[in-house]
Amino acid sequence: MKKRKNEKQNRLVKIVVLFLLYTGVLLVSFPILKNSILVEKATTSKITEVKNLTEITQIPFERIEAPSVSEIMKSSNDFSSIGEVQVPGVGLDLPVFAGLSQEEMIYGAGSMYPERNPQKDNLVLLGHHLGVSDLLFGKLKDAQLGDTIYLRYLSNYYAYKIQSKEVVNEADIAVLENTAKPLLTLVTCDRGTQTTGRLVITAKLVEDQAKDSIQTKMTKQEKVSHGQKPRLRLSMIWLPLIGIGLLLVLLTYLIIKKV
Repeated sequence: MKKRKNEKQNRLVKIVVLFLLYTGVLLVSFPILKNSILVEKATTSKITEVKNLTEITQIPFERIEAPSVSEIMKSSNDFSSIGEVQVPGVGLDLPVFAGLSQEEMIYGAGSMYPERNPQKDNLVLLGHHLGVSDLLFGKLKDAQLGDTIYLRYLSNYYAYKIQSKEVVNEADIAVLENTAKPLLTLVTCDRGTQTTGRLVITAKLVEDQAKDSIQTKMTKQEKVSHGQKPRLRLSMIWLPLIGIGLLLVLLTYLIIKKV
């Protein structure tokens, strides 16, 4: 009778320990799982590029916050972009959307003032930094002064050179204002957690690069980025999930057999 009672208590202890184990692993793995979902959605997204701003029926201007798991999962990942931005030095290659949309910015950069003329104005692009250097504008932390930025914007091609890189307070909106000379301003959070700091990269227009030359370089970078997608999915989806699964199996076995 006593032996049966001890076995029952031991079984209850194992159940409690396993519950705590699975809960703890889930909490620790949550950021990994979130990024895995984001990578899966981003690498399978369908982006159609339009040539005229008039083809965008409604230009959004929403408050942008770090996307939740439910927002990522519910997003349609089928959008219309107005161009593409590339920073080959850090491997950044993203679609550019008109306006600021919480949903669209899961997949690319938002153009804060899409009606501005890149040949004359300060074109401002905003993107997320989600704490992972391989995703969205997180790569910009490694950008260097003098790096080249390529931009396709409403079928026109532009090249820029980074001239400044600084962190400002989110309340400092001077970097968003228009200028008397053509600039490209890239803005993201200075780190992946909640912060009031904004990493701001300003680049000046290189006016002596031919459109055909820029187009060729962007096409080459697109092929490189496309080839990196399977490796990105492997490193950020399958390997973490396999690792978590193996860890759970091992710990479950040890608890059941040893406790």
